[in-house]
Amino acid sequence: MHQIQQQAYDQAIQQAQRAMAQQQWHPAMEQLKRAHVLGQLAVQPHVYTHWLMLLVEWRRRRFGAVVGQFIRMVLGVIGSAVGKVPTGNTGDSEISMFLSLPIAPELQQIIDGKAADSTKLSASTGLTDDQFTTSNNNNKDSSA
Repeated sequence: MHQIQQQAYDQAIQQAQRAMAQQQWHPAMEQLKRAHVLGQLAVQPHVYTHWLMLLVEWRRRRFGAVVGQFIRMVLGVIGSAVGKVPTGNTGDSEISMFLSLPIAPELQQIIDGKAADSTKLSASTGLTDDQFTTSNNNNKDSSA
């Protein structure tokens, strides 16, 4: 992964971890989907993203999705190692793990090595960094 892509991946992971710490499962998963698209060609980021998705699904008590994430972790090692992954796939258990999807233009620019507007890196949560950090517990998933 090149530097711009690594930075965007790291930022998505950090935002996901902050959301997880606040038990905001939907924003966490949205950031993990971004991280998945950005990191799926590298073994460690790919598997780590699925590990965090597995933890989110466990906390949501979606045990079928937990199994799905475990399978994706195992297959993700192989796929990333040999460079055979379904590009654009968000890694979510709700879609086929073999389905390629269109890559969002913003993420494609990052993958292509073009600097992204940092305000867009958190766009999928609908929150600015300040709002994200200070959001109250009313946004927690009821399945926690």
